[in-house]
Amino acid sequence: MTKYIVKTKEGWISIREAIEILGITRMTLDKFIKEGKIVAQKQVNNQRLINFESVKRFKKERLERE
Repeated sequence: MTKYIVKTKEGWISIREAIEILGITRMTLDKFIKEGKIVAQKQVNNQRLINFESVKRFKKERLERE
C-alpha cells in the first residue's frame, strides 16, 4: 500500500491527493461529496480539503462491493 503524506492540517488532504487515492475523476469526487459519502470543508482561500478518514472508509467500502 502506498504511504500518503497529509500535507495540510492533520487528517485532511487536498483534492488532488483524494483523486489519486480513489482513482476517480474530479467530477466523480464532487458527486460523492455532494451525496455526503466523502466529507469536505472549504478554507478561507476557497481551497477545499477532504477528510482522509472518509476517503479511506469510502475506498474500503468500494473494494468490498467489487
